[in-house]
Order: sequence, then C-alpha cells, then structure tokens
Amino acid sequence: MKRHSIGIIILLFLLSISIISGCISSQNTMKRGTLTVGVCAQYPPTIYEENGNLAGFDFDLMNEIAKRMNLNTDFKIYNSKSELFDALEKNEVDCIGSRTVNYERRKFVDFTRVYYYDSVRVAVPESSSVTLLKELKGKNLGVIEGSVSSELVESYLTNIGCKCLYYDTPENLTNAVENGEVDAVIGHEMYLEHISTKCNVQKRYLDEKLSVSYWAIPINKNNPNLRNSINDILLEMENDGTLDELKLKWYGKY
Repeated sequence: MKRHSIGIIILLFLLSISIISGCISSQNTMKRGTLTVGVCAQYPPTIYEENGNLAGFDFDLMNEIAKRMNLNTDFKIYNSKSELFDALEKNEVDCIGSRTVNYERRKFVDFTRVYYYDSVRVAVPESSSVTLLKELKGKNLGVIEGSVSSELVESYLTNIGCKCLYYDTPENLTNAVENGEVDAVIGHEMYLEHISTKCNVQKRYLDEKLSVSYWAIPINKNNPNLRNSINDILLEMENDGTLDELKLKWYGKY
C-alpha cells in the first residue's frame, strides 16, 4: 500500500513538471513579445528568399498569427529539414513553418490543426506522350532528395524502370526542368504548379495521385499552450476567410 502511494506521488510530480514546463515555455514566448519561427527558405511558393527578403505562404501566415497574438516575428533560417526539427527540439525556435504531418514526426513534435491538403503527383510536359505511370520506363524522373516524394519513388516507382534523378533543392530541380534534363517530375502539387509557372512550361498531371499530404505547424511537445493558442487563431482565420485568401494568393487554390 505504501509503495502504491509513493508511485502515485511520483506520477503526480512528473505530471506537474510537464504542465509547468509547457506553461513556462508559452509564458516565455509571450514575455519576449516575439514568436520565433524556424524556416528552410528553399521551398517556393511556401517559403523562400527573394532579393534578400523572405516571402511566401508561411511568411504571410506566421506574421498574421503573430499579429493576432500581439507578438512580433523572428524568422530563423536553417539549411535543411533535419536542422529545423533539431532546432525545435532544442527550443531554439517556438515553432517551424508548414510541414507535412506523419507518424514518425508525431513521435517527437506536436502539430497544430491541419490547414492545407495537397497531393503528390507526377507531372509531364503537355507535349509528352506519357499518360500512365508505367509509361515512365526509360524516362528521367526528377525528384527532391529526402522529400516525401522521394520516399514514394522508392516505394512505388522503382519497379517501373524509370531513371530517378535526385536534386537537393527545388531550385535545382526547377533548373533541371528548364534545361530539359528530366522528362517528368514528382512532387507536391503546390511545387509542381510553381515549377510550371517559373519555367513557362505547360504541364499535365498523370491520373494517379500517389498520396495526400496534410500540412500543419510543428510545435515543441513541451509547449501545449502555444499550440492551443495557434489552433484558436487558425480556426479564426478559417472562419473569417484569411486562410483562403493566403492559399489562393500563393497556391492558386483553397
């Protein structure tokens, strides 16, 4: 009985530490008066640098969220997704820009409510004779290294017989399209639309949608109060139409 009581006391103590930690983290954000956001500025139109300044959907979204929280924004730029998530775990940032929600990431970070849905697809030039995935055999397929799309390539497309060309950034993949290095590109529709516009190439999607992605804001697991506050604001932005305006501005659709 005594051991049982001690166990309950320890459990309550650990729970109180977790709650206090979340409150302190959120209070520190408010006390500083700044929402610190980590971004990897290589993914137009979501977030990118233009003439030395940040631009894109995430830039507008996080500024609007901070404004409604009566906070300033401080964007910290990192070179890769792994650096972004490391910074979040180490509390170098309060949150990071839009990322896809998946099981592995949920193990070590929290996510806000989902505010955008997108499909991973394969696009070819309008003039291409390819109409089905199996017809990519012998073709060069461009993909971003380490992306959700690259995982799908390994899972579904390796047996087709296409040659997968991996690029470290969307910019380099865009250059490959401009230079005619690839016959097809796999990626999120938002990025494929951007590549098509940037390269002035009329594209056509193959019928198959390889997956659906859900986009949200990752937040440190020890900061539930901040997550709840941002969730309230995202819902408010959904209801007043601000989110739809941003999605239409940057992605061309809701």
